[in-house]
Formats: sequence, structure tokens, C-alpha cells
Amino acid sequence: MIVIYSYGTIYKKDADTGVFQCPNCGHITPHGLYRRINRVSIFYIPVINIRGKSGETCEYCGFVRPLNISDYRKAKNCLLYTSPSPRDYAASR
Repeated sequence: MIVIYSYGTIYKKDADTGVFQCPNCGHITPHGLYRRINRVSIFYIPVINIRGKSGETCEYCGFVRPLNISDYRKAKNCLLYTSPSPRDYAASR
């Protein structure tokens, strides 16, 4: 019997945090909240997701400012509840 398994890492973008100056490269660029997820799969079906590190990432240079889990959740909840929906934007035109 052959068992096909794999182990990999994926990066998921949860929200945009805004446009400001990166402390690493000095460019004024958009930043986003990212999290790293380590995944084990069997027969190409994800079985186990292991939460990795999370942080705020510069879109230009890729610099990651690490955030602990409580700061990450606060930032994500704040951004999700304060950002306007596309429907609100269309209604304002």
C-alpha cells in the first residue's frame, strides 16, 4: 500500500492594514496582516493545520514585523469592523 503525504507552508493574507512607511526599506507602501500556516496532508487532502507565526508585512520588500497572537487578533478585528464594504463605497457615488 502506498501512502502519499506532504508537509508544506502556506501564507494567508487576512487584511490590509494601510499605507505607511516601512521601517526596513523606507518606502511608503501598503502593508497587510499575514499568517503562516504549516500544513500536513495525506493524498493531497489537508489533515492537520499548525498555526505558525503572524505579522504585518511590507508589500514592497517583504519585511515582516512579528505580532503575538493577541495583537494580531486585535488588529484583524479592528480592521474588519472599521473598513467600509464595497456596497458602501458604491452608495456614496
